[in-house]
Parts: sequence; C-alpha cells; structure tokens
Amino acid sequence: MTISLINSDSYQLAQEPCFHEEDRELLLHAPGAELMEILMKYGKNSLRVSSLHLAVIHQDLVAVECLLKAGAKVTQEILEVANRLENVELLYVLQETYVSPSQYRFSVVKSESIFKTTYALESDQGDAYVTKGRFGGNYELRNKDLNIEAIGKARLGSRGQEPTWDKSIDLYDLTDVQLGLFVGESIHTKDAMVSFYDDGGEKVVFAYYEEDNQDILLIASNNYAKVIARIVYENSNWKVSVYQGQSIDLRAMQLFVVLAIEFLISNKVNRS
Repeated sequence: MTISLINSDSYQLAQEPCFHEEDRELLLHAPGAELMEILMKYGKNSLRVSSLHLAVIHQDLVAVECLLKAGAKVTQEILEVANRLENVELLYVLQETYVSPSQYRFSVVKSESIFKTTYALESDQGDAYVTKGRFGGNYELRNKDLNIEAIGKARLGSRGQEPTWDKSIDLYDLTDVQLGLFVGESIHTKDAMVSFYDDGGEKVVFAYYEEDNQDILLIASNNYAKVIARIVYENSNWKVSVYQGQSIDLRAMQLFVVLAIEFLISNKVNRS
C-alpha cells in the first residue's frame, strides 16, 4: 500500500490509540487498582476494540475475569475470536457470561447438496450456518468463519433420519457442556410442536405451526401470551423476528428455528 495516496491526517487519526466507549465507562467507575491497571494496559489501543476484546486476543484469563466482574459485555464477535483461538477455558468463561440480544432478525435460506443440507442464517450482524448430513448425523452450528459454535446430537433410539415426533436432540457447546434439549412432542399431527428444555430439564419455549396465519410461533412455556419469536415464509425464504431473545441462548435459538422449520413444515407436508 502506498501511504502517499492516503490523506496523512486521516491516516494518523485511524491509527491513533483511543479508549473504547465501554472502557471509558469502566474507567469512571473503576473500583480497584487491578481493574484500573488492566484498563490502562488494554483499553487504549489502535484497533478501536474494548479491553475485554484485546484481553481475549492475548488470552489473558485473569484480565478477562476481572473485566467481566466489572461489567464488561461479551459480544458475538468476542466469542468468535475466542473460538478461533481454541482456548477451551477462555471460551467457557465467556460463554457463561454471554447474554443473548433481546431483539434481532435474520433470514433462513435452505440449500442441499449430495451429502448435506445447509441452512444459512443471514443477518446484518453476520451470517451463521446450520448443517446436517443428508442421511442423518449431527446438526452443526457454525459462525460466519465456518467455525463450529454448537452441536445438536440426536439421541440413540430416535427413529429415522428425517424429523419425527419421537426424535430428541441434545445441544452441546464446544466444551461438551449441554445447553439444552429439543424434543418433538405430540403424536397428533394437528397439535404437533417442538419444545426446548434448558440444561436443568425445564421446558422454556415451544414452537407450533399456526394454520390461520401460516407461520410458526415460538411461545414461552410459562406464559402462553408471551411470543418469543415468529417465523414467516416470504419470497422462498424464512424470515425470523425474535422479540424476547433473552429467554433463550442465541445458539439454541438459531438451531431451534431450523428444527422448528424442519419438524413442523415436514409434518405439515406429511399431513396434506
């Protein structure tokens, strides 16, 4: 690259170290010398990223834990960085702290090849992908860099390779910690639903196909009036609107949407 082709003032500004907005807030409320030292070490950088982001890049677990206790936020981008580093301990700490966004949207685009089915989850925040073998196997959730973030494993004894109502799928993170369980429930096709149970075995959300509007609704199991998300079929793709994203882990939501489409639409086709 030829520096002379770039305005010298703008180039200098782009490279000038500065504090991320989150770090400026933490500096104003820094409760101790350790946090202050970490913020001064990682906060002012030319990458324009937060102290937490840079501490993750340096795999500084002590700094990461201190920043998290002070209120630093774990973003999807930070999780992706940790995922690429393949530091299991670091990834575990971040995943335990990560809070799903409350409202977001994405589209689901299905494609098939000889060996696998792929669901591309497209959004302005970055794409993700859910893949599974054409003849069965695990569901793999991958981020935009195609790194695996979570795996859905069908339990032994689930009948067949296609979606069926006695099929249960366990969701695991990269450290093999179970995040929850998806279950196809109801032997009556008209009342078919797919449910998500958290790691404590509590039913959190269920999805069903709404005949009147021809869309799929995700409903809170403890409040049937609370719509978590809506899935609508438009222009050959599925459009997903999440209204209560904090109710379910983002990774679980992404796989849940795919399974809801597979189970409920497959069931609807078989019924017609």
